[in-house]
Amino acid sequence: MLLFAGVAVLALGAWLLVRGIGWAGVCGPVLVVALAAVADDRPALALGTVLGANIANIGLVLGLAAVVRPLRGTSPLVSAALPLVLVSTLLVWFVVGDNVLSRGDAVVLLLASAGVVAYLRPAVVAPSRRGAGFALLGVMVLVGGAILTVRGAAETARFVGASSLMMGLTAVAAGASLPAAVVAVRATRRGESDAVLGTVIGSNIFGSLFVLGATALVTPLRLSDGIVMQELPAVALFALLLLPCLANGLRVSRWEGAILLAAYLGFVAWQVTTAVK
Repeated sequence: MLLFAGVAVLALGAWLLVRGIGWAGVCGPVLVVALAAVADDRPALALGTVLGANIANIGLVLGLAAVVRPLRGTSPLVSAALPLVLVSTLLVWFVVGDNVLSRGDAVVLLLASAGVVAYLRPAVVAPSRRGAGFALLGVMVLVGGAILTVRGAAETARFVGASSLMMGLTAVAAGASLPAAVVAVRATRRGESDAVLGTVIGSNIFGSLFVLGATALVTPLRLSDGIVMQELPAVALFALLLLPCLANGLRVSRWEGAILLAAYLGFVAWQVTTAVK
């Protein structure tokens, strides 16, 4: 299927980005898919992908990594950034109170993302010349993968009778988060807990502020009452699930990882069941 081909190309592009700019490269698929979706006049798919990816980062990526090996973070920078996941989610919820993510709202989100980068500037590393080459190639591959993914998601939605929003929240978001899950599992086996936690946290902040901001700057997004009252609270709930990690000294045990995975599977089941009804 075209959707699976698109996800495979996205995974390759993300791998090239990781080679070029490090862990930040796993954020690339969500951004390019969202922009490709609005360019193809599918704003609901773009919105669903971003929100679904934020949930997948916590439930799927972090949960799977912790199940493979318990996480024990030590970085003060990770501790400082962790509460910003919930703050960024609540900011999005606040600016869409009128059910529209306008260009003005987009500017607010982008300014907030710039503030976060300034706050976390020790974590921002400039790529080397060789790394920049990998990053450029990764971006080109991601663009091709995003186009295939968007078209494949549209075809799949028509075939199964699902909405673009549901496809974004589930299949596309999971596919866009798959490279992060693979990299996180490899890293947790090497004992790189701070890298795993930092990537999950950074990806969620990046998705809520920069990706949604950039997407709405291109095309304002209109949100249904269902998204504001159901999907956004779900994103906030998953963000809340990170707070015990902060209270526990940046530790995530296997049983906590299993709970995160179960919560993610429950979210997907909820979306599919609702779509079928």
